[in-house]
Amino acid sequence: MLDIRHDDDRERYTAHIMDTEWRDSFTVENWADTCPRDKTIVVYCMYGFWVSQKVAEELRAFGFDARSLEGGITARCAMGLPSSEIGSD
Repeated sequence: MLDIRHDDDRERYTAHIMDTEWRDSFTVENWADTCPRDKTIVVYCMYGFWVSQKVAEELRAFGFDARSLEGGITARCAMGLPSSEIGSD
């Protein structure tokens, strides 16, 4: 699972899903080859709209099984699912 939120969204909303790494949504081609090809890659943004959907689409174009987390980090936190503050885990 990858956090692909824009920098301003990460500054504004500092919760994140534990044990996830951040990747720049604007440079998928630079980091896509570091992703495992034998697992589904789930990406999330703030709300699960165009940022994560676009990145998942780009990863699929590179041959990965990629999905966007519906509702993003805000929906996950609203449901009370585990998260932590950026830099605390």
